[in-house]
Amino acid sequence: MGPVAGEFLNAVVENRAREICVYGPRGEAKTQTLLLAAVAHAERNQILGHPMPVKWIGVTDTHRAHVVKTIPSLHDPLWNGAWRMFDGDHLAVFFDGETPLVTMELFGVEDQGAIDRLRMETVGVWFEEPVAVTVLDQKGISETAWMTAISSQRLPAYSHPAVITTNYPDEDHWTVKRFHPPMAPPPHVFQEGERMAIRIPAGDNPHLSERFRDEMAASLKHRPDLFVRLSEGNFGSLAMGSQVAAGFNPAAHVSKDALRPIAGEPLLLGQDFGHTPATIIGQSYRGFVRVYAALACDHGGVRQHFDASVIPWLAKYAPWALRDRSMIAGVYDPAGNTEDESDTDQSPIRTIEKMLGGYWSEGGVSWESRKGPMLALFNRAIAGEAALRLCPVGCAALIQALKGRWYYPLDRLGGVMRDIPKKPNHPWEDLGDAFCYFASGLGQAEIEPRAIKVESDFDLFRPLSVEF
Repeated sequence: MGPVAGEFLNAVVENRAREICVYGPRGEAKTQTLLLAAVAHAERNQILGHPMPVKWIGVTDTHRAHVVKTIPSLHDPLWNGAWRMFDGDHLAVFFDGETPLVTMELFGVEDQGAIDRLRMETVGVWFEEPVAVTVLDQKGISETAWMTAISSQRLPAYSHPAVITTNYPDEDHWTVKRFHPPMAPPPHVFQEGERMAIRIPAGDNPHLSERFRDEMAASLKHRPDLFVRLSEGNFGSLAMGSQVAAGFNPAAHVSKDALRPIAGEPLLLGQDFGHTPATIIGQSYRGFVRVYAALACDHGGVRQHFDASVIPWLAKYAPWALRDRSMIAGVYDPAGNTEDESDTDQSPIRTIEKMLGGYWSEGGVSWESRKGPMLALFNRAIAGEAALRLCPVGCAALIQALKGRWYYPLDRLGGVMRDIPKKPNHPWEDLGDAFCYFASGLGQAEIEPRAIKVESDFDLFRPLSVEF
């Protein structure tokens, strides 16, 4: 095995951490190393006089995943027949001669009955691919299932390994949040308390040919989301369908450093309504478009959203805009402009005008009129540099949406069903729509003010046309 895979095996056998999560691209022997570690752990368990054989549970999202991947690994010639299958391919046993050292129950957690099996007593726990690899063939496994399984490690042994082996997930997957692996490749082993993350890099397995790596890369060249995760070996988004934000390039459009508003310069907001109000906040400055925040409120009203998120953000990062409301302009979802303007509580845009002030105009109604300015923005350049810059911190959710979570649904043959983004798909569709309104505001030479009454402790803004 490769050097980092060897660290993985030693971490299991030497009980270096209570929980271990191993990330790696395809072909780097994660599964085989786990099986080797289970055998080495059992040998030490036997030497120390603990009950044998050592019981493990091997969990995937469906049992079919074991049939396709795990069981062929158990039948690999390197084992010389030491692993044998029983109970309709649901039980794997490792034999030293005729003496069983390891038993491993193989099952999926596709329904509640299967999830209940996680409560069976065991020594070792192994979760294989809790991360969905594609939309069609895997659902993934929840953190709740993981916590249920490790609470079942009650059989006597010198240690109770709990191991996850997986291809790279998205940055906000529960395994990343739980194990906090560093984003840069080295160091490959990261430990915080009793949890250890190990990142096996592409090329660690000395027995994997370059021809295999090249063929895998070629097969994924039209799926950049899978290439990043399965071939290159890095965190990335799973594309649920055809990407709406065609032309978005994180390497070019996401700033390497956090961005803060330029004091004294006007702000542009893009606003979507509905059950998940979303607000994009940015500036156009010297040709560059800087986006600082993507704020969304799940199942809340506009008033709640602005009270809890938008106004506090402005107070912290752009207080001059609250002192002089002429520094705020926005483009909004036309659905927020209701007919009854006398009832401001029922009119989302008038609620915003009363709370925030500023100059607001309606965005496009048709999807074609909304997406055009957004797609043009991705291609806009200044002196050879991409004009668009997203703050990696404040725009984390928007970046996920643009990378693929905001998508056109596909039919069973992989074709786009219709040229309308998937709905409902909260909060990704809401953030995407708000970004479209923001982009359309950049193309307006002047945003005309509406008659606005500001309910605040600040002075009424003075009339001023704002150029972007």
